[in-house]
Amino acid sequence: MLWFLASAAPAFAHAVLEQTTPPAGTVVATSPARVSLHFDEQVAIQPGSVRVFDPASHRVDVGGTRHLDSGGSTIGVDLPHTLPAGTYTVTWRVVSADSHPVDGSFTFSIGHPSAVSGDVAAQDHGSAAVGWLLGASRLFGYLGLVSCFGVASVLLMLWPAGRRHASSRRLVWCGWACLVASSAGALMLEGLYGQGLPLARITDPAVLTATLHTRFGVMAAIRLALVVVIGGFLAGRLRWWRPDEGRKPSPVPLVGVGFLAFAAVLTWPLAGHAGAGMQAPEAVVSDTVHLLAMSWWLGGLLLVVAVLSRAGTNDEMRAVMPQFSRLAYWCVIALAGSGVYQSWREVGTVPALTATTFGRLLLVKIGAFVVLVLLGNLARHWVWRHALPGSARTAFASTGQADAPTGTIDVVTRSALRRGLHAEVLIGLAILVVTSVLVNVEQARTAYAAPFVKTTTSSTLDVQVAVSPTKVAASHIHVYAYTPAGVPVPLTSLTGTITLAAKQLGPLPVKFQIAGTGHEIADLTWPAAGRWQLDLALQTGAISTTTLQVTVPIR
Repeated sequence: MLWFLASAAPAFAHAVLEQTTPPAGTVVATSPARVSLHFDEQVAIQPGSVRVFDPASHRVDVGGTRHLDSGGSTIGVDLPHTLPAGTYTVTWRVVSADSHPVDGSFTFSIGHPSAVSGDVAAQDHGSAAVGWLLGASRLFGYLGLVSCFGVASVLLMLWPAGRRHASSRRLVWCGWACLVASSAGALMLEGLYGQGLPLARITDPAVLTATLHTRFGVMAAIRLALVVVIGGFLAGRLRWWRPDEGRKPSPVPLVGVGFLAFAAVLTWPLAGHAGAGMQAPEAVVSDTVHLLAMSWWLGGLLLVVAVLSRAGTNDEMRAVMPQFSRLAYWCVIALAGSGVYQSWREVGTVPALTATTFGRLLLVKIGAFVVLVLLGNLARHWVWRHALPGSARTAFASTGQADAPTGTIDVVTRSALRRGLHAEVLIGLAILVVTSVLVNVEQARTAYAAPFVKTTTSSTLDVQVAVSPTKVAASHIHVYAYTPAGVPVPLTSLTGTITLAAKQLGPLPVKFQIAGTGHEIADLTWPAAGRWQLDLALQTGAISTTTLQVTVPIR
């Protein structure tokens, strides 16, 4: 996995602001007719997604925010015909293609810069309660996958007779209820989350309508409809689900429900990180495999703990456990393979694993997965000793190994199995909780921007330039001046500008402040992504001036 991370290519999940009009930080001669923002992907907006404030912090934009192109990546808001000179502040909040909100701000000036008074009403970052409830709805969705689709799949594939047990059916119906609650909750909460609205607006039809116009909303609505149809099918055709009359169930309803369940699972990757960014088709396939393997493995564990190890006969244990052990083995292989690919796609580089929230949570998830596999290996050993078919036990015993299977499954043996599987189920639940959080965290590849450091050497001065982070966000530029021997050199003056020729931005001034002997720092927000040219003029005496150019990649 580390090799994959080290060789990763750039990719983005959240929308990135690439260009603004007027350009951020610039001074324009006349009042512009509108403010526009261009992103690297399609974004969803609301009427107040872009707001413009005058030097006194009063809103001056007119009308609502709208898309300015057919692709949906450029948005804008109109301004009055004439605005007085001064500095104007623009705040924005949009929803990116992976359903997560992105926000920011920038300034521009008309005629000349001016002081800004008052508090600019920044875009609302939303209600904490909405965020928690949305996270809970995602967790309920994963629990539903495990308890409904996972348990039902293992029952149908490995233990058809288990459908007669009321506990098995209760697990499936509890999972179905979780899926309904999760899908409905996502539909009602996503709009509030994306627009930064309070929980009190949850019944607002306009919010739901806006959600249904997004990719996430469409997928959530399709999922809810599919789950409801599956529930109706289960309730209406109970005989095939519980074959108590000795009749062999028709395969037609099984295939139909299986197809609907697969379609419902597919809506998760299509609505989230996998459906946006590079290699989206491959990512959707990988994520679908990941979800199916997870639901079968954990669903099987839940079924064994809650039903088979309690109500199943010894013959059923011997018949089902070896099959489930093999299924779990292949699920682990699928989870590991798809997990490596997703880690490469969503993390990108090894340093991002420890430098970002996403990376650290992923490490926790990987650690829990490793523990789960180790516990699963212990359960596999239990199967060798107690649940192998008679012929396999005989063959195993003929090898002369001291720990040949006994084939006994008494109360004590079942209790030992349940204790181990209980631990597996709890760790699996912890993994689902971490996964629910990960879905809502900015991917490490997008969040992490490796610091830029470059040293330029002249005959009299060594200058080191360090920029962090190197993305369209609040950033710091550090400039260090040394003699060739490594002694800091006091600067009497340092001026700089930044220019992005590819987008005709700049030169924009950069203001430095003294941070120490031979060390000055500037705080700025990069207006757009690209390869910026940083021009510096360093004066170390009355007439000694060193000029240099550095190209800084900003994403």
